[in-house]
This record gives sequence, C-alpha cells and structure tokens, in this order.
Amino acid sequence: MTDYAVSMKNVSACYVRGKNVLENASLDIPFGVSVSVVGINGSGKTTLLRAMCGMVDTSGTVTLAGHDISRMKRRDIARYVSVMEADEGGSPDFTVREAVAMGRYVHKRGIFGTDPDRGATERALCETGLEAAAEKKVTELSGGQRQRVCLARVFAQQTPIILLDEPMNFLDLKYRTELMEYLMRWKQGHTEVDGISYQNTLIGVHHDLSLARSMAEYMIFVKEGKILMYDRIESLDLRDALKAAYGMDAYAVMQEMAKYWTKG
Repeated sequence: MTDYAVSMKNVSACYVRGKNVLENASLDIPFGVSVSVVGINGSGKTTLLRAMCGMVDTSGTVTLAGHDISRMKRRDIARYVSVMEADEGGSPDFTVREAVAMGRYVHKRGIFGTDPDRGATERALCETGLEAAAEKKVTELSGGQRQRVCLARVFAQQTPIILLDEPMNFLDLKYRTELMEYLMRWKQGHTEVDGISYQNTLIGVHHDLSLARSMAEYMIFVKEGKILMYDRIESLDLRDALKAAYGMDAYAVMQEMAKYWTKG
C-alpha cells in the first residue's frame, strides 16, 4: 500500500490557452495528516485542489492512494476523495436527510440505496449533530447549518481523503469552530476502500491564516500558480514563507492582531 494519499509529479493546469494557472507542481502528501494551502487570491490554490481530484485537465501525473487518476473513472476517484466547498447546501426541494444521502451516489447500486447506504447517511447525520433537523428542508436552515449538511454529505461519501475549498468563509465563529472540531475528529479515524484501511487525510484551502495554521500539520504556500514551499510546519520558517507568498510581512500582521486578545 502506498504511503501517499496524494502524489503530484510535474503537474500543470491550463484554463486559458497558453497560460498555466498551475505550473509544474510536485508534492507527496502522506495519509493521516492535515494540510493547509495558503496564498493570495488568484494564486492557484483552488486549481491545485481541483487537480488533486481530477476536476481540471492537467499534464503530469496525479495519484490517489497510488492509483493514477488519468486511468480512473470519475466514480472510482470519488471513492477515494470528496470535496467540500463554500456556499453549497443541496437543492431547495430536498430535506436534510435527502441532501446528505446524495453523498452515497458512488456506492449505490439501486435507486433507493441499500442498508449500508442508509446506515452511512444516519451516521453522518449523527456525527454532525443534524438528527433533529433531518426532515427539515435545506432552505429552512441557517448558513452555518447548511454547511453542516455539506459536511455530513461528505462524511456519508466515506472517502479517506477530504478536500476543503474555503468551506468556512462567511460563517460566524460558532459554526466555524464546530466545523473545525467535526473535521479534526474525523481526521483521527480510518476509512476502508476495497478492503484496505487508510488513515483519514484532510487537505484544505483556507483564506483565514489563523484557521489554516491551527488545522495544519503541513502547509503549502502557493504563488502565481507555483508551489513555493511545502513541508511540516515545524520545518518551515513561517515568517519567510508568508512573506514570499503574500509579498508582505503577514506574520508580523498576525502577531500584531493577536496582541488585542492578550491585553487585560
């Protein structure tokens, strides 16, 4: 079994002819870790995330758990990796339970699903505290609750890798903290695919640097479509890395902001 959840070798992605949004990216992300991807808007963070799961056309090689995604069907990729983005919530016509059950599409063998499908849906509702809201329409929920539905759907998909594309944007502190706690608890577990148990792995693009730092064991710094640095946090000079990625002393800014919470 491969040690890497995601491996990328010389990966480039191009939306506009002649202009790479992601250029020559290479990295190996082991199973069982949490990784934060940071950089200014338009630096290529989301494209990097999408390249990891085959959502954009790429050159180079991307593997998930040792499997080359260029040789995998979309359904098979979705058994290894799920994606949670901001401002989702499912169709307005669906109940919370129905929206969460959509995460089982990669496993279903019938229209109505099987007992394992229903069991996974109910566990996901419980794991995200949505049991009491299961029969409500998604449109009846607050923004924070809708994001919890998105998370429950991802949990129901039962993949060992979750990709986060700024899912906590626009959430207040309470819901942001709740989602972070649910995700970090999930990261401590394992998920089985085809009889093989993998340590859960979390890879997230975060706009909030404090959130990115608090959730991560590894950090990826991206600028102008290139990976500037990628390593364990304790091996990085965060001040230099942030300055290179943001073009300013972002570390000093964060330290200055923190002072307001240490005053008596």
